[in-house]
Amino acid sequence: MKRKLLFVISVALMGIFATMQAQTASVTFKVNMKYAIEAGKFNPSSDFVDVAGSFNNWSGSDHLTDNGDSTFSITLSDLTAGTIYEYKFRINGSWDADKHDFPNGGPNRKITAIDGITAYSVFNDTRPGYVPVNVSVNMSVWEQAGKFDPATQVVDIIGNFSDWSNFVELFHGEGDLIYKGKVIAKAGEVMQFKFRINHSWDADKHEFPNGGPNREFNVQDTAGGVVNEAGPYFFNDEETGIIAATSSYQFSIFPNPVANVLNIQANDKINKVIVADLSGRQVLVRLANSNNMQLALNNLSRGTYFVTIVFGNGKQHVEKIMKY
Repeated sequence: MKRKLLFVISVALMGIFATMQAQTASVTFKVNMKYAIEAGKFNPSSDFVDVAGSFNNWSGSDHLTDNGDSTFSITLSDLTAGTIYEYKFRINGSWDADKHDFPNGGPNRKITAIDGITAYSVFNDTRPGYVPVNVSVNMSVWEQAGKFDPATQVVDIIGNFSDWSNFVELFHGEGDLIYKGKVIAKAGEVMQFKFRINHSWDADKHEFPNGGPNREFNVQDTAGGVVNEAGPYFFNDEETGIIAATSSYQFSIFPNPVANVLNIQANDKINKVIVADLSGRQVLVRLANSNNMQLALNNLSRGTYFVTIVFGNGKQHVEKIMKY
């Protein structure tokens, strides 16, 4: 009887231990300091890099190891799986503006703890010849089709901007399923990329599988105030179904196809309208505070465009139009 009781207790303890193990995640934080070194802002022989974040009370107590190739990394093995952590990399444990990521109130980095992943970054996202590109993907259709669960799955972007070896995780706003983020890509070149679910290359987890094409976006130099906006796209370009974020709105866009003037009418206030070409490049942006708008498109070339309607509460709808 005692042996049976001990066996039951042992099995129970093993189950509790397994559950505890399943709730933790091991995540590697890796940062490329090559460009900070070249700029004279970091000396690997005398300086150190740490990571300060919500996982260590922003103390920066976790120092990164020099990998010998201008990258530094550390693996934290006791993170809570599924938790979104915020963090920044720092030089010599300093919060001085020239010593940490995105100073003067800039945003924190974010990552969802999934066991075994590597969160790779370039220090302060500063790389000569590279500029920021805002990216976004609408997951509402896949969520409605039961192919994506925002409560348990994450979305990332991967492409030639990071040699197809490092991802950038994207995050959605409250009340919508448009996942957004920022990558740095080479100005003047074509950025190729795909969106993925759970950092996976499985056929049902990434766009255009089985040898399908990459997305492409022409990256413009940001000198003069140009902003690169790639998206929002629909995941895998599947646009069928009702978009949950805008299902309460009634609106019409006409005529379509359009020659010169596009009319937009809605039952709620429109905050902004964005027109983008097939590469995701914004070709027209108009601010508004009205239920009705008219867009002059006579300066646009013939072809297909995406019109994003942004309502007053931030919710969006994307419509495809043909210009002739």
